[in-house]
Amino acid sequence: MVVVLATVLLRGRWYWAGGIQVLVAVALCTVTFTSAHWSDGHASSPPAPAPTWNSPPCRSGGDSDECARSGG
Repeated sequence: MVVVLATVLLRGRWYWAGGIQVLVAVALCTVTFTSAHWSDGHASSPPAPAPTWNSPPCRSGGDSDECARSGG
């Protein structure tokens, strides 16, 4: 729509208004293509890892493997 308006203004010899519309059209295209490029999953940093749950200490006196097998 901005490009059509710029064309009409330039053909009507409204050079300043048409030129500004051309600049607006270029800016909108640049923003559109830049945002489409960065929304493809190009993140600046990887996502944070999922939080982990710290289990309570083993009360049986065994090591952590023994507690893990016994369920608590």
